[in-house]
Amino acid sequence: MGISTLKQFNLFVNGAGFVGTITKLQLPSIADITSDIITGDRATAIKVVTGVELGELSFTCVDIIDTRLTGLLYEKDTILTIKSIYSDSDSEDDKGVIITAVIASRSREIAELEKGGETSQSFTFSLKSYREVVDNVTIYDINTAPILTTL
Repeated sequence: MGISTLKQFNLFVNGAGFVGTITKLQLPSIADITSDIITGDRATAIKVVTGVELGELSFTCVDIIDTRLTGLLYEKDTILTIKSIYSDSDSEDDKGVIITAVIASRSREIAELEKGGETSQSFTFSLKSYREVVDNVTIYDINTAPILTTL
């Protein structure tokens, strides 16, 4: 069992407005930020997770429906929702994937490309938070605020 094909990526802004269809998607990398801590009764250091580092989220959007909504992509704290469906090898039914991210800042300029009369825009963002849900099961729920847990 496993996801074999993701398809039909749709982009929504602030939970309501449909912006357009995503043709290329690069999900952010996720890495723990760790520190070595030595306590008074230990001779060796232990690693603790002190935060999470999120990479950038990048995508290319086509068939943009409402250009007023793309203006929100310039603002901090805008909520992006990417909805997709997938099929797996064990079922003929389509299942859902929902990705929600809060923009910290736009990392790169938006590039407009035109091919065969179709306009596309590419976006790259650094994120404040990232959530990924597959079939109503949360895979990632990350807020970049500092945390402290022991490994």
